Parts: sequence; C-alpha cells; structure tokens
Amino acid sequence: EPGLLMVNARLRDKGPEAESRAIRAIGRELDRLIDSGVTGHELERAKNKFESQYTFGNLHYANIAGNLALETMHGERPGASVAAYRALTKTDVDRYARTILDSSRRMTLIYRPI
Repeated sequence: EPGLLMVNARLRDKGPEAESRAIRAIGRELDRLIDSGVTGHELERAKNKFESQYTFGNLHYANIAGNLALETMHGERPGASVAAYRALTKTDVDRYARTILDSSRRMTLIYRPI
C-alpha cells in the first residue's frame, strides 16, 4: 500500500552538529537493514509487539468499535491484520526494506520548536 514511513529521533543535544550526527546514524541503520536484513529475533519481536498492541488496544469497548469500523472501511475481516503480520517472513521484510528504505527515496525534515 502506498503511504508514509516516518523514522524519527528526539535528540539529547541541540544544534546542527547533533542533527547531522543523528541523520547519519539513522541513515547507517537504514542501510544496514537494506544490506543485512532483519534478524529472526527482530522480526519475531516486531510481530509480538504488533499483536500485543492490537490485543491490548481492544480491551475497551470504544476501541473495539473504532477498530471494527476501520477494518470494515478497509474491507478487512476483524483481526485479519494480526494474521497478516504473523504470516510475514524474513524474505518478505527484507524485500520490502530494499524498496522502501532505498536512499534515493528518503527525505529529511528537521523540526525545531520555537
């Protein structure tokens, strides 16, 4: 699905040098994901996190109603997203990472509160 993937960081230090270091560090990590792929542990951890957020997000009746409405609007079966995430393989994630995280597709926005 087309969309936006945002990677963000909150810096301890302020100023242009700290921002440049952060941009380079994030770029290196994205390049590592492209070159080396995710580990089995990283993938399983992400799947577990998604499933737990989905499950705990459905503990209150208002959240259940909102999630059901969103799933219906998108033409999905209730709870199908968990199964879809669980079905992802390391090969799938690595393939998508090469496409989505490619350096030619990146943009940088530096937000400095007033």
